Amino acid sequence: MTETELYRGGIWIRRVKWSALLLLIGLILLVFLLNLGSLNGDDLRRFAARVSFGLHGQALIEDGRISYLDDESRQAALFKDGLAIVANDKLKIYDSTGLEFFSTSAVMLNPVLQTTPKQVLVFDRGDGSLQVYNSFDQVFALELEEPIINASLNDSGALIVAHKAEGYKSQLTLYDTGFNERYKWYSAGSYLLDVDVYGNCKQFAAAGITLGESQVQCEILLFDANDTAPYKRIPIDAAFVYDIKYMNKDSLRVITDTGWYLIDTATGDFLQLSQYSRAALLHYDASADRMAFVFAGDRRGRSTLSLTETATGSAVTVEISGTVLDVACHNGYTAVLTDRSLLCYSNTGELISESAVELGEQGVLAADGQYVVLTGKRHARYVKIS
Repeated sequence: MTETELYRGGIWIRRVKWSALLLLIGLILLVFLLNLGSLNGDDLRRFAARVSFGLHGQALIEDGRISYLDDESRQAALFKDGLAIVANDKLKIYDSTGLEFFSTSAVMLNPVLQTTPKQVLVFDRGDGSLQVYNSFDQVFALELEEPIINASLNDSGALIVAHKAEGYKSQLTLYDTGFNERYKWYSAGSYLLDVDVYGNCKQFAAAGITLGESQVQCEILLFDANDTAPYKRIPIDAAFVYDIKYMNKDSLRVITDTGWYLIDTATGDFLQLSQYSRAALLHYDASADRMAFVFAGDRRGRSTLSLTETATGSAVTVEISGTVLDVACHNGYTAVLTDRSLLCYSNTGELISESAVELGEQGVLAADGQYVVLTGKRHARYVKIS
């Protein structure tokens, strides 16, 4: 083959590669245009970053794995089509290909990470530091003198923070979607445990605990932004509240160490009330419509998985062998990570798939209807559900 033929062959190969790349970008642009109405500025910047990386680099992910290099992950959460990670005093944001969009300092002793479809919330429980980010920038920050107890950012972008306050047991502060302070309430009698907000500050709720001489009493506090105090106080007897979450404007889900509740936010009545069996609750997770509970095992080392529909309270149970490390609940399935394998179950309790796990994988996230994400100290791994 002559030099001229080699030269022409090289040009042809480069043209084919560029044509394939341009075709790929064209397909991405088509998807982009079809979804234009649902995209925001952050999504556009992610799209531009992907195109730029596609023109100048190669895919980072291998075998479905995102590596944190020398970092040690302490918190991980799904964000858009990728992940948000708190590792080695840094917050990092990736897409599903392993492309790192953002990295910033997050020096925190007890970091808590929460994501919504648009933003990432990270705060230091027991300290006064809190920040909100999109995929590329910080959009809000708090530096409080008193320690943060808990915080929640909802899908609309409203933020609610519970923290200690001088002269009071706790303080609740509410911020609207522009992060303007909308509401303050000081708790003289109860320590606040958890908080949640619905919509753009229309309704919000808190779980409180009162320490008496002979007993501990938890309660749910329901607020309206137009009132100066809770409009409902609902006692939760003989239980410690772990988590509260608005299902919609009419109902609030409450998970405790002894049972779970669905509360009518207008009347304060229990729409659903279910007490656990005597076995201790080890792990739980919840999606928009469902909950998954893992209870302590029997003498043969088998734990019990309860798959529960929130609206009706109907549940099915499955026995799990091995030590359960984590559970993730999706509306269509539940993933259970044990020291032996990753198990995925349908809502009826049927085993969908079983996959091997790697050393160091300690957490599981329900990504979508096709994949779960296993998280370890130094990597995250996408696993396809069979």
